[in-house]
Amino acid sequence: MSRDSIVVQSMSDWDKVVSALSAKLRGKNLFLLEGNLGAGKTTLVGLIAKKLNIPMVASPTFSLISQHKNLIHVDLYRLESMEEIDATGFWEIFEDEDSMVFVEWSSKISDDLWPLDWDITKITINKISETEREVLIETVA
Repeated sequence: MSRDSIVVQSMSDWDKVVSALSAKLRGKNLFLLEGNLGAGKTTLVGLIAKKLNIPMVASPTFSLISQHKNLIHVDLYRLESMEEIDATGFWEIFEDEDSMVFVEWSSKISDDLWPLDWDITKITINKISETEREVLIETVA
């Protein structure tokens, strides 16, 4: 299990985070995103999409699941229970093995429920100040 820590103080520092994830930006990769509101989870997914030349619209907070080519972006913030998550058709997104999936607020789902045949990376963004973040990248499986 590998673990990296990157301090982000500018947009160019976010590029370092994207570069650290580059080798994993392919199908059957699941990225579990954690961090407080405004920490930069959606910003990170947007920068990854930009690197892959995938046009992104906005955070899927209200639509819950957004698909842009082979990038699936999920925001579980508004959901309160596993029943609500199940009702969205969430688990069906893992049927497409060409996709990479980014899940914001992933801790709402127990670690033992994630698909075992996917590579899983946990990304935790800690807001140190208004302009500084610590991004922890941990390979889970």
